[in-house]
Amino acid sequence: MNDTEQKLKAYIEKTGMLSSGDLVITGVSGGADSVFLLLFLKTKLSGLHLKIRAVHVHHGIRGEEADRDARFVEQLCGKLEVPCSIYHRDIPMEAARSGMSLEEAGRAARRDIFKEEAAKYEKDGPVRIALAHHRDDQAETVLFRIARGTGIRGLAGIRPVEGRVIRPLLCLTKEEILKELKLGGISYCDDTTNDEDEAVRNRIRHHILPFLNREINAGSSEHLAFLAEQAALADDFIREEVLRREGQFLKVEEESGKVLLNEKLRPEHPVLRTELIRRALEYLHPSMKDYAAVHIEEVDSLFQKGAGKRIDLPSCLRAEKTGDGVVIFKNRDFEEAFLPEIQMEICGKAPFPVPQKRYTKWLDYDKMSNHMPVFRYRLNGDFIVIDEEGHRKSLSDYFTDLKLPHAERDRIPVLAIGHEVLWIVGYRISRRFYVDAGTKQVLKVQVWI
Repeated sequence: MNDTEQKLKAYIEKTGMLSSGDLVITGVSGGADSVFLLLFLKTKLSGLHLKIRAVHVHHGIRGEEADRDARFVEQLCGKLEVPCSIYHRDIPMEAARSGMSLEEAGRAARRDIFKEEAAKYEKDGPVRIALAHHRDDQAETVLFRIARGTGIRGLAGIRPVEGRVIRPLLCLTKEEILKELKLGGISYCDDTTNDEDEAVRNRIRHHILPFLNREINAGSSEHLAFLAEQAALADDFIREEVLRREGQFLKVEEESGKVLLNEKLRPEHPVLRTELIRRALEYLHPSMKDYAAVHIEEVDSLFQKGAGKRIDLPSCLRAEKTGDGVVIFKNRDFEEAFLPEIQMEICGKAPFPVPQKRYTKWLDYDKMSNHMPVFRYRLNGDFIVIDEEGHRKSLSDYFTDLKLPHAERDRIPVLAIGHEVLWIVGYRISRRFYVDAGTKQVLKVQVWI
């Protein structure tokens, strides 16, 4: 057994990610990392008597290259006598429908596929889902989150074990993986999109990390990975402490749908206050997708204010200071409020030049594929096309650019088909639905605010 194999086995034992007899569903793209992971699990851990299955996802993006990868994975699994499931997904279509980037839509599809595959076998015993993230991926993730803005939880990066998902290769660098494959004469597939700089992570991988390792410290990647491990330990401790003390400060009223943060929380350490506020919001809005540090700070500030002071939060939540502390609840008044009155009419040519009216718009109905848009408030995943090239911007980013207070964003009506927004009322219309010389049918929309 060589040093790399010993390191990997020690890491698996240290994290407790695998037990004897586990069924392990392994994601295999055909790339170097996933091929090495499959081979290691299948050939180097015989003492654990693992049952290995492989899953490959064809994303419908890279044409013949993607077809080649699927064939390679199928042939490799055949040689190893590993059962293999090939899933086909149209990721460009799913991205367009959901308003996600291709990268986000691909991750979501893979997550759903692994969940679906695991559900087939979980009745027979423990199921693990093995993914091939390595230490360089960890360093990239930490850098990306630091640049975008994060706290201790974000600094923890990629966890080696998250529920039934395991990542055995987090202790190895990409260089170590490639070295092992070369020594074994093992082939794999190259994804040419990994050489492009369009994705943010690729720019970090190709430029920022190499610069840090070359110009600052040769161990930069290793040190970033170590930082993630330490942050994970700190985050675990904080979570345990919050759970231990939650009953002293937080009360959930199931019938009324309210969560009370007791006044006794005010003098406690800011970390405890912050985490308990997060817990309170999670009870009412589990995904926490719309919430950022600024919202936690706004709720925390209420402890210093008089009774009756309130703030509106995303997802129709409201926080209010009372004599007992801070109560967070669904803002039913807003949730049930009527949208402004709207009138939509399909007609012939629009007046030309098209009048620039704030609450009356003329849109190209031909481009709506006979789908009548819906008038509503914004939803997670909403986006708008901002230029002739079809570039998109999420509504969240659009409102951030405008520096709109978060409390106002949920009060702005939109006209949308699915998650594609045609008109942000009072602001702008989608560039994709501009009326032009080729427009045959026009949708005239008028809103009374």
